[in-house]
Amino acid sequence: MGKDITPAKVLLLAAYLAAQGDIDKLASLALQNAHVLHIEILLRIILTYLPETVEPCAYTEFLRDLSDGQLQAPAHFELDTSSVDMLNDETAVKKAKKLHLLPLRSENTENGKSDDLVRDFIFQRAYTINTEVGALSQLPDLLRPFLDQDPSINHWAASTLLPFTGPRRHSYFLALLKKMERQLGEISEV
Repeated sequence: MGKDITPAKVLLLAAYLAAQGDIDKLASLALQNAHVLHIEILLRIILTYLPETVEPCAYTEFLRDLSDGQLQAPAHFELDTSSVDMLNDETAVKKAKKLHLLPLRSENTENGKSDDLVRDFIFQRAYTINTEVGALSQLPDLLRPFLDQDPSINHWAASTLLPFTGPRRHSYFLALLKKMERQLGEISEV
């Protein structure tokens, strides 16, 4: 993006890109405007505007990068800002205030750490995918990249999702349960 745009226009463009399911351009926008699109705002925009029908594999790498603090854009390219260029600053501010982003934090989030925020996002995204489109079969793809990273995701997947994912996913989660049992056994021996 060769020109600077106001924070309100950055928020509006981020919501637009999320609604279009264009994660690569959203990542590029976030890198160029990290002062506006910090992790919590970015996750709330995605939670609110990314269609539930977008396959999790399209954005799980992006989420991992966010969680690790290593956000990357695929390649440098010029972002099309025409969707917000036509707005004057006052109108952009009014529209940005009307975005009504879904809340991200749960009462269990500690200190707003990025991994906690991503975990909360994953749980809420899983809920909306299931309730809005009933695509329970997509949930393993959403959770898989984070199973080793967060014990609460691991536990939730094994205890809640496993019974509903069908036989083709059963062996993966059965192996996951066995791994958890071994880890618990090692902890109890200490």
